[in-house]
Amino acid sequence: MKIRSWRWTVLLAALVLLVGATAALAQGAPSESAPARVPAPAAAPGQVTPLAVNTFDGKVETVVGTDDRVHLAYELRLTNITAADLTLERVRVLDPSRDGKVVDVLSGDELASRTIVFGNPPEKRFGPGVSGFLFMDVGYRSGARLPEKLNYRFDVSTSSPTGLADSFRAGPTLVSNEEPAHIGSPLFGKNWLAGEGCCDRLTSHRGAIFPIDGTFYAPERFAIDWVRVGPNGRFYDGPKDMLSSYPTYGARIRSVADGHVVGTRDDQPEQKPGQFPNGLALNDFGGNYVVIKIGEGQYAYYAHMQKGS
Repeated sequence: MKIRSWRWTVLLAALVLLVGATAALAQGAPSESAPARVPAPAAAPGQVTPLAVNTFDGKVETVVGTDDRVHLAYELRLTNITAADLTLERVRVLDPSRDGKVVDVLSGDELASRTIVFGNPPEKRFGPGVSGFLFMDVGYRSGARLPEKLNYRFDVSTSSPTGLADSFRAGPTLVSNEEPAHIGSPLFGKNWLAGEGCCDRLTSHRGAIFPIDGTFYAPERFAIDWVRVGPNGRFYDGPKDMLSSYPTYGARIRSVADGHVVGTRDDQPEQKPGQFPNGLALNDFGGNYVVIKIGEGQYAYYAHMQKGS
């Protein structure tokens, strides 16, 4: 089925350029800070490092934000290979196309808020043999020449001597030169708020990396919850647990681009606002949805739609 302009009603429209669902990594108790110690020598090229650093999900795609900056939003998979606790102290992003210039720095609370250690809330400490993800958002001004790759300088500390460097280089991360998808507004009318979107905050969408059939996916990296603000400046007016109280409910939405409908679902019951349903299967996480193929390998995914729309 080919479309040029579709209209549906929506409970909460989530527009994604990759088909996926919502999940969260397990959380546990925070760890204590590692004690200070005498730093080991800096690592030379080819030297074994205490932390394995790999770019997740291939080449990094570019996205232009409402701040008129080009964002490189991606994740680094980190693994502590030592028998000691390892704490991230600072991460510098280096641009080889600009003579290794530092184009971004993460440290302190910001570094902790961008790091997920498996089994723990966001923090910077990795136990022995433990892995996690570091969520990156490297920005360039609109129109700037983008690099083909990025490198890193990691500074870490460990709870006991490891014989490995506390400061070392890592990379590269390859940057895609493909033209990003050009899309229009998915909604009619005004007063729409883009909630839980990309890129620098670890939201329920940005942080949704989970294994399916043994392979990690990040299906909601660029997902948005569209929420309409009412005339009184509020998201709802009336009983909080009634759908009719929300201006978002029943609003018309449209296709963001010409394309072909390749998937639909319309049999899921509506949920009560403020209550996350229990016992959902993976295929139920998106609720009622429509998937539109808008280009080669590019899809617009509308989720959480009103039943019968």
